[in-house]
Amino acid sequence: MANDPTLTNPFDPFGTWRTTRDAYVETWSKTMLDLVKSEAYSDTTSRFLDSYLSMSAPIRKLLESTMTQVLGQLNMPNRGDVISLAERMTNIEMRLDDLDAKLDAFLRQLALATSAAPAHPPTPARASAPAARAVTAERSATARPAAHATTRTTATRATPSRTTTRTTPSRTTTRTTK
Repeated sequence: MANDPTLTNPFDPFGTWRTTRDAYVETWSKTMLDLVKSEAYSDTTSRFLDSYLSMSAPIRKLLESTMTQVLGQLNMPNRGDVISLAERMTNIEMRLDDLDAKLDAFLRQLALATSAAPAHPPTPARASAPAARAVTAERSATARPAAHATTRTTATRATPSRTTTRTTPSRTTTRTTK
């Protein structure tokens, strides 16, 4: 009974105004909904929008050409240039993602191949002395790179970052990217 909105509190000076306002808003709301749902309103609105768009099209074209000229004189990109650049950047990003996926797949295959292969191939039991020396020289040559060669090692991904180590005769650098 105390929460009934139709009853007004005689000690509330704004209660009568509040109920009048609520009734007024409800009446206008119903009237406007009926008006908007009518066929005459939709016809009138469509004619108004058609005339507005037909009148604004030449102005919009004039404004667009003026802006293109002004931006060209100021050596700034226009809308078409920015859209073209965004498309090119998206294409480059997609290619980089594809290359990254191929590189990751290659590194996984390489890791599987190196873990499955034996560390040192077995030496034949009855090898001649020159053949044994050739195998030993081959092992030592593959164990350390030449002084002028550049070696690139890429760690497998455990996290989204990649660690790259480059070794050159003068220095060794390590770079981690995310």
